[in-house]
Amino acid sequence: MSLITIISDFGYSDHYAAALKASIYKLNSNLNVVDITHDIKKYNISHAANTIRNVYKDFPDGSIHIICVKASEKKERIVVVKINDHYFISYDTGIFSLIDLKENYTAVSVDYSILSSFPEKSIMGPIAVKLAVNNDISTIGKPIMNLNKRFFPTVNVSNNNLKGNILRIDHYGNLITNIHLNDFDKLIVKNSENFEIIIGIEKLIEINKTYSDVNAGELFALFNSNQFLEIGMNLGNASKLLGMKEDDPISINFL
Repeated sequence: MSLITIISDFGYSDHYAAALKASIYKLNSNLNVVDITHDIKKYNISHAANTIRNVYKDFPDGSIHIICVKASEKKERIVVVKINDHYFISYDTGIFSLIDLKENYTAVSVDYSILSSFPEKSIMGPIAVKLAVNNDISTIGKPIMNLNKRFFPTVNVSNNNLKGNILRIDHYGNLITNIHLNDFDKLIVKNSENFEIIIGIEKLIEINKTYSDVNAGELFALFNSNQFLEIGMNLGNASKLLGMKEDDPISINFL
């Protein structure tokens, strides 16, 4: 039987997350439900997408992921999307184009007549339980191909330069960028191994392997477990030190 995960902007001070989980357990108390986080910034689709895309492949194939983050309080259709043998239940906010629509996917639109102020509990929870039993989205709704789309900032690649952006600042103040290791490796082969990473007013000239490669209070640059460039400070907050925020630019010059 499939595992179910939940990601939301419900927060932790109210009953919403518990009520959603209760709706699942009420239908099948044997299911395993994992809270990824309920601390997504309110209505922040990019935050939700960045979080789920960095973790969903760590769960077993066949896992079901409920994403409870809307773009606004307007009515948005609920869809179920299968990507890489994982199932996602969410609003059609464009979030799936930020997760992984480069791969083959199957999507259905949920046809429901329930008028609910809490569709995550009354609709998404029961759908997840149904999917956990048979993993067949064709029984959930009508096939669709026109999912809404959004786009992360793209990396600008030239012969000796990479220009990207900060996608996310995590709990520790680390700056997670959209510069991928593949792009870095391609340019370092074409150029010398000397480079400088320009982040705010700072320059870094090496890639570290771990967070502890530098002394406390010093900046590091590494490619994280998802192979994206990350800038941080050992035992400190790089975002505050550098005055950087999400969407700010970062570049790598190959010398």
